[in-house]
Amino acid sequence: MSGKRGRRHRGGINKRKPPMPIYPAFAQAPIKPPFFDMVMLQDSFDGTKNNLDAAFEKEIIDKAKLLQPTAVVKAKVGELTEHIINALNLEKEEKTLADVVINHVAKVGSFNTDTTLNTSAKSDIALQLCTLPSFETLSAISKRVIENIQQKSNFKDVITAVNHDYGCCIMTPNAQARILVTILPEISEKLEPDLHLGEKKLMLNYFSIRHSEWFQEVIESIDSFTLLELRSLIRVLRHAKNRFMDLQSLSIWNIHFLAFYSLLNGPRGTKVNLGTAFRRFFELLAAGILLPKTRCMIDPTSKSMQIGWELTNAQRDALTMAGQTMVRIFATGNDGYRAVLGTLATCQGVDLTQQKSAWNGIVVEPLRDAFKEGCMDPYLIEPGFVEI
Repeated sequence: MSGKRGRRHRGGINKRKPPMPIYPAFAQAPIKPPFFDMVMLQDSFDGTKNNLDAAFEKEIIDKAKLLQPTAVVKAKVGELTEHIINALNLEKEEKTLADVVINHVAKVGSFNTDTTLNTSAKSDIALQLCTLPSFETLSAISKRVIENIQQKSNFKDVITAVNHDYGCCIMTPNAQARILVTILPEISEKLEPDLHLGEKKLMLNYFSIRHSEWFQEVIESIDSFTLLELRSLIRVLRHAKNRFMDLQSLSIWNIHFLAFYSLLNGPRGTKVNLGTAFRRFFELLAAGILLPKTRCMIDPTSKSMQIGWELTNAQRDALTMAGQTMVRIFATGNDGYRAVLGTLATCQGVDLTQQKSAWNGIVVEPLRDAFKEGCMDPYLIEPGFVEI
């Protein structure tokens, strides 16, 4: 959705395939090696820790329970969400707004997947339009939503709305719901940067619908205890993201998918233990799974999209450094695991990705940035070669 014909980037809403790279006759196309995954190679390494540590697995589940929002908060957010969805569906049927045609309304995000944290009292709703979303459109939609709720329901809370770059946020004193606006792929070429919402936000919102549907399919395909483990893993990883600066560029989808992979994609397709999955998540980051030009993970909902495509090179570098720091801390023993999990009292409030930490005389120091602006620019481009 770049707004320029003929120069669409890879993985856009239209998902138009890029041309194949052309190589000189004497050269072979480069083959990227697979990323290093300790779990897949466990037969070659002795002494991997926490493979069967039942106490640590229980600690993860107990920590995740503490991170859940209360039933009262869930009820408040759920009530507001249902009223907004009803209001949007009413507008979809009645078509009272001149420049707005609604195609689809869907619950998305962590509230819908029941992986939200106790620090959040909000939900996400994806709104797909058949028309182009200008900033005036957002104001009209949010105003119509509030009017429909007030006129068609007995909802008594005071409701306000604020526009954002992703759409708009509908708020009450006790709950919030974000309306994530996106469009039909076939109208993306008509977008104008100064008039409409940004292409990247529209893409992220578009894929949030697919990601939510994918997670629902996962829920239906696994047993209740495995689902408990998966949700627990996602919650403690989201908690780690909030505590450690270098992890904060991870999106909810990145965490959902990498947690799923870490837990359920073991050797020969088996499930691994929860403690192993927790460590494995950081091992994958440490191995450079999100770095540019490595063999990456593919989005299961779109084969042309990579996991982490939206990250900048600086963010990819920071995530890799954070993973490597955590792996070194894991190597110090049980206290290292609990420090990363957030259950070690002496590390409360300590950002392990920014500060030195000492473990029985072993000092772990966060790494320095490897990425510098311009370091990825080619020094020389030979005629006939195509950079990939």
